[in-house]
Amino acid sequence: MTVYVDTSVILTLVLLDTGAQETLALLASLDELPAYSDLGFGEGVSGIGLRVRQKLLTVAEGALSIQGLGELLARWRRVPLESQDIAHATRYLHHFELGLRLPDALHIAITARLGFELITADRRQHAAARALGVATRTPFDEGA
Repeated sequence: MTVYVDTSVILTLVLLDTGAQETLALLASLDELPAYSDLGFGEGVSGIGLRVRQKLLTVAEGALSIQGLGELLARWRRVPLESQDIAHATRYLHHFELGLRLPDALHIAITARLGFELITADRRQHAAARALGVATRTPFDEGA
């Protein structure tokens, strides 16, 4: 099954965050390259910018991280974000008990539309996707 990766996976790899080794191992086990959307790219740049503003990265490190982000995603399959994804994500947000925010709901909606499996390092998003009937895995607990 083709997999779609969300921003949590992308940033874990680009910034070598906790769990990068597990994430690399999971992606290395795939039969094909993962898919991502422009949402993941945009959120990734935003996440890097946040770390620069928080002084966790220098401006130069932020620029290098954005370059690395582009290089990583250039090797993967880009899938479009469509208007129907926003409508589906908004319906997912009606499930207040899932604790979803719009970007997470959008990643789930894109994955569902394409019939892919979601790979996320975000445990809440992982649980929400499962509750919504979307195939999902996390690098941290294959059985979750």
